[in-house]
Amino acid sequence: MLLLVKKKKKTEDHEPTNSATIFFSSPANTTYNNGDTVWVLADVSTIEDMHGYEVTIRNTTSNTVVFNKNGTPHGKFLNIYEKWICNVTSQSNMEVEVMVVLDHDKNTAVKKVTFQCNP
Repeated sequence: MLLLVKKKKKTEDHEPTNSATIFFSSPANTTYNNGDTVWVLADVSTIEDMHGYEVTIRNTTSNTVVFNKNGTPHGKFLNIYEKWICNVTSQSNMEVEVMVVLDHDKNTAVKKVTFQCNP
């Protein structure tokens, strides 16, 4: 027997009206060596004013966060310029995540790119 259940929305629930476009120009899917500067360059645009952002670089090989920064811009455009110095001790798969807070209800937009680091 198949039973379908539809969640009833509360009166205060609503669909988010804001959305974001996140474009990375760096890092590209490339390999960095120990001591190299990894630039995180991204452009974010939203339909309505955003309410914050977070940039996180993760070493997915060791499951650790190696860089994290956040801010609370209130506008429709954001240019992200951050850098991290590659300092791994073993070959590592890396991931950069940009997360944008779209509204006061904490709806978000996320984009990730990957790269590699060598010791």
